Amino acid sequence: SRFQVLSPWRSSTREGMPSDDTRPPGRGVMAARLERLLPMEPIAVTEGRAAVDATLAILEDPALGLAGEWDGVLGELAAGLAAALGDGPGAEDLRRYARYHDIGKVYCLDVLLRPGPLGPAGTRAMQAHPLLGAELLRQAGFPPAAVAMAALHHERVDGSGYPMGVRDLPVAVRALQVADIYCALRSERVYKPAWDDRRAQRAVAAEAAEGRLCREVAAALPGVVRRITLGNPLRPPPRPGRAPGPSCPARRR
Repeated sequence: SRFQVLSPWRSSTREGMPSDDTRPPGRGVMAARLERLLPMEPIAVTEGRAAVDATLAILEDPALGLAGEWDGVLGELAAGLAAALGDGPGAEDLRRYARYHDIGKVYCLDVLLRPGPLGPAGTRAMQAHPLLGAELLRQAGFPPAAVAMAALHHERVDGSGYPMGVRDLPVAVRALQVADIYCALRSERVYKPAWDDRRAQRAVAAEAAEGRLCREVAAALPGVVRRITLGNPLRPPPRPGRAPGPSCPARRR
């Protein structure tokens, strides 16, 4: 069978939703709003892991330049953080499925590759990618843990995240959030150089101190980073079979 997932980007107009609408989507209503959006040439894929892996390969292709150099250790870092908090099953889920958490970005590649500020429409598209990715994984038969990682990785424990403002987050998702931010900061972006370990950890600690990230997970980060980098956090462990991609406009987390 085949399925399609709607993308909100370039969805021009539809009853009460002009293309220049600059109002941010209300919390808790994003899913309903997505159902009202017109599709932008949605990607149709055959159900199954192989099709999703092929879709993920689009995002990881070095020629596209969207994958950061630390993305290869994201799953292991997140798993280590979950294990440090005693969530063994969550750690195993992260090793298997953390790499799929941003799969929804395949529906807003034109936003990701566009230089300059996102703008209102681009921001709406980016804020939709967690639910789009979660729906893609759900329809492809991935387990609930993987779907939750995609849907919730931009939520925050104080309710300030998107797209739904969820506060009650599983330990595995809290671990993924910290690992995702750390790896993004350690990777080069067109709008910033790669941050060193100390600066990235200070940024994560600041987010936790302000209540947006789980404090217990953030406190475990230094030890887990030391372990997975064999005590040298200056560079990530090499990703097998991956050549570094070229710099690309608007590489956004």
